[in-house]
Amino acid sequence: MTVRRVQLPKGPEGQKDVNDYRDQPEIIGQTVDLDVPRGKDPGERKRPVIEIKSGELPAIVDAAEDALLAEGCDIYQSGGRLVAIGHTDPSRRRSSVRRIEGAPRLVPVTPIHLREVLTRAAQWLRYDARAQAMRPVDCPVAVAAALIDRGRWSLRELIGYIEAPTVRADGTPITAPGYDEATGLYLVPGSPQVELISTPTHENAVESARALAAAVSSWPYVDSGDLSAAVAMIMTMLYARSVDAVPMACVTAPTPGTGKSLLVDAGSIIATGRRAAVVSLGRDPTEAGKRLAAGLLAGDSPLVADNVETPLGDELLCQAITQPWLSIRPLGTSTPVRVPSRTALAATGNNLVIRGDLTRRVMMIRIDAKLERPETREYEGDILADLLHSRSELIAAAITVTVAYHRAGCPVVPVSPLGGFHDWDRLVRRPLVWAGLDDPLGPTADIRNDDPDRAAMVALLTAMAETYGDRTVTAADIIDDAARGAPRYAGDGYAYDHPALHDAVRQVCGDRVDARRLGYALRRYRGRIADGLQLQSEARYGPAKVAGWRVVTV
Repeated sequence: MTVRRVQLPKGPEGQKDVNDYRDQPEIIGQTVDLDVPRGKDPGERKRPVIEIKSGELPAIVDAAEDALLAEGCDIYQSGGRLVAIGHTDPSRRRSSVRRIEGAPRLVPVTPIHLREVLTRAAQWLRYDARAQAMRPVDCPVAVAAALIDRGRWSLRELIGYIEAPTVRADGTPITAPGYDEATGLYLVPGSPQVELISTPTHENAVESARALAAAVSSWPYVDSGDLSAAVAMIMTMLYARSVDAVPMACVTAPTPGTGKSLLVDAGSIIATGRRAAVVSLGRDPTEAGKRLAAGLLAGDSPLVADNVETPLGDELLCQAITQPWLSIRPLGTSTPVRVPSRTALAATGNNLVIRGDLTRRVMMIRIDAKLERPETREYEGDILADLLHSRSELIAAAITVTVAYHRAGCPVVPVSPLGGFHDWDRLVRRPLVWAGLDDPLGPTADIRNDDPDRAAMVALLTAMAETYGDRTVTAADIIDDAARGAPRYAGDGYAYDHPALHDAVRQVCGDRVDARRLGYALRRYRGRIADGLQLQSEARYGPAKVAGWRVVTV
């Protein structure tokens, strides 16, 4: 619908609104057409009538929700709140997440917003005692506020919005704009239209996989597995809303200027038509969690932690990758909000370090130009502009790979299963291997060796095995033995009786070494196997009845 704004001149006495000028177009001033989506024109349908009567608020709120359902308004429930799909306002500069102008985002519905929508969806009447008749009025704010705060609705549930055709978890494509009842996804109108092969074959999948690989072949990958991981990143950004969990794409390079952020933006251009939303995690874990939560609340996908300088392994980050729903407390409120976490997360950094539980939740992409100043490399043409130009074809290629694999009955491929990412494995990883590319998780195998948490655990277990054999000791015993030694005669440092144990304890505990801190670490390592060693515990050991620890060979 087009809304026309009309500038009215001062007319003869008695002409007070636009209806009085309807038959006198010659005196109407300049008009301005504004293309604003308004839903159905109230004149094109018969709106339900809602009479406002005292003491009947619950029934009125029920009728208001029924009017929203009948109208098909784009108001949804998501995580215990009512939301709508808005767009980034370029005038709002202060934000922890940097978004491109016009990028969609989820916005909470306010009473004033809902009042406007309800006024359009129904005809509201209130009894006028003076006229002794029912008069049309706007929807009362109290009704809109009561509907928002109700906490339970019959409105459609929104899992997320998408800006390109995608596939469902069963491998069937979503190409029609609007709300998809099967998945709860909303394909934003104006998304690219794609031409898909009705019954794609293995040959079609191979050709499509090669086309995707050629589209991102300009970067200096370490090996072919990294190129396959880059293709998998594109498909992950397209499919992230359809499945509960997808691995985080981590682009790393030894030297700044190699093109890490550009590669992530290339995937985002294909998936959304714009550069990715960027968040800076910083060095404070608490502040990093707040910034990440802001992006998840707004429904940003992909969401990129750019130029990470510290080891990645935040708890909220791990939860956002594998948990389908998160409980997040928005800034300025004390009430947590349950939000779907179906977001394609990515990170870039120089010699990026992944630690702890995050090591099994990422997909590494390594690039290395082998130059002192890789920023001086020249790319052929404008990469992002070229990808944007061929966006529809690349989206169709990605969907073809997945649909062909599922139509073939999901053939077995020579890769081990990835726990926690079953649907992603069947939509992205296995189809790509079936189509002739390398395993996109191949480059990820080495990150466990670079994990500082695992390195500290291996050092401690190895030192304990060398010092105690399979004998049971307490955390206090380990601290005492690690600190035992004598000053060197030349005054050059300290000669420890067990230097490997001393270094391992410092590596685990950091600057504050004590039995309590070491005990917490030992409990985290209990039962884990590393380099053929396993840490076992014995409850109520010794005269003090404290936990005992020993290392055994398995």
